[in-house]
This record gives sequence, structure tokens and C-alpha cells, in this order.
Amino acid sequence: MAIILVADDHPLNRHFLATLLSYYGHTVNEAADGVEALESARQTRPDLIIADVAMPRLDGFALVQTLRSDPDLAKIPVIFYTASNREAESRVIAKAAGVEHLISKPSDPEVILDTVNAVLGGAPVARPEAESRAQTRQYVEWLQTSSIRMSALIEMGLELYGERDPGRVLRTACRALRPIFEADYAVIAVDSKEPSVAIDGPVDQARVPDLVAGVKTMLTHSPQNVGGLSDPLIQATAGALRDVGAILLLPMTHVGDKYGWILLGKSAGNF
Repeated sequence: MAIILVADDHPLNRHFLATLLSYYGHTVNEAADGVEALESARQTRPDLIIADVAMPRLDGFALVQTLRSDPDLAKIPVIFYTASNREAESRVIAKAAGVEHLISKPSDPEVILDTVNAVLGGAPVARPEAESRAQTRQYVEWLQTSSIRMSALIEMGLELYGERDPGRVLRTACRALRPIFEADYAVIAVDSKEPSVAIDGPVDQARVPDLVAGVKTMLTHSPQNVGGLSDPLIQATAGALRDVGAILLLPMTHVGDKYGWILLGKSAGNF
């Protein structure tokens, strides 16, 4: 089994990988950023480093460059571990850094294990019995989901800190809602002098005006027969959100006063 160093500034991400990899026999060391990862690598000479691309003090790209400039560490293989919504950008960074393998968050545990085995060049890790494997998989998936939700909350908080543009605040919050609630679509509508609507997900752009109009109507009228096929909002949503199969509609209130709505949707094949 190998010594693997996991570098990520989110503790839950590190805990998830450490739990998964140690269960299959690997020794896992953790680092909270690139600087800690470099110090740990110099002390323990790991067989593999799994590093987040975006880290404080020393990011994944700079970490790889520093490793490659040190003759004692230059041959340590690196896997980049990145948020799925930054995968395209991270692949460009990985190519520039000479990193061949990249794992997105979230990834199936078997994808992570197979990638690690491919980089280490060893035989596939022996899997536990079916019942034990199912229990472990359930626990690991729970850890991963918790990690994704916590990361989304932290990233949303950082992005919203000091933000003054209402449109950007809505778009950021809307984007964060999807991983937090495991939704395929998210819509936020806020009542104001000029009602604002933010949408995130695979939307049919030609039908967006209908959806926005339907959501704005909800700001002044309580929806009737929500969930029924005849409801105008449901019709507009079904037209704009591709392949939507389930909808959750939540009012936003303050001291009893409704000031907006949150709409979360799931694709037909995901529930």
C-alpha cells in the first residue's frame, strides 16, 4: 500500500478522501494548503499527492511547479482534485502543470480508487465483501455529500462577503443552492421595486422569459394548485427547465412577510 498526501483547504474534503483511501489500506497524510503539503512531502516523501487546485498560500499549480524544481520530490505523481463547476478551468491548469489525472468533486468512490491505482501503477485494490462494501459506500457517499454542501456554503459566503450588487448576490446564492440541495435547477425570485430573478441550471434560453414572467407573478399572487399540470408556473417551469421531473417551491419570509420564492428542480432521471 502507498503513502498518499491529501492537500485541500476544506477539512471535510480531506476527511472524505482520507476515510476512503485508508479503508483500502493506504496511509494518508493531510495538509490544509500548498505550503503545508510541501513541508509534509519533504518530511514523508509520499508515493502520491492529491491536491486541490485552488488553495491558499500555495495553490495546486504552484505546488506542482515547486515539487518539479526539487530533485528529491520531482518524481512524485500528482492528481488534481477540483470542484465540478471548475473542471474545465482546472483541466487547462492541469495540462499547463503537466498533471495528467484530475478528479472532480463529487466523484464516485470507485472512480477515485481506480484513478489512484492507475497513477500508482499497481494492481486494483481488493474490494471487501458485498455487504461491507455497500455499508462503506453509503458512509463515503454521505461524507462526500456533506463535504460538497459545506464547501458550497463556504464558497458562497466568501463570494458574498462585501458584495453590493443585488444581481450578483442572487446569482451567487442561486448557484450555491444546487450542490447544497443536490438540485439540477435553482431559481430565486425576490420582490422589490423591480422584481429580480436568478436562474441556474441547464435552461432553455428561449423559454426563460416565460419562466421569469411566471415567477414574478408569484411575487404578488400566492400560487394556486401548485404541482398541478394546469398551474401557469408549472407549465412555464416545465418549458424552460429541460427534462424537469420534480419541483420544490419554498417561500422566503421575514417576520411573517413573504419577500420571495426559491424553486428547486430535479431532472426526471435523477429521482
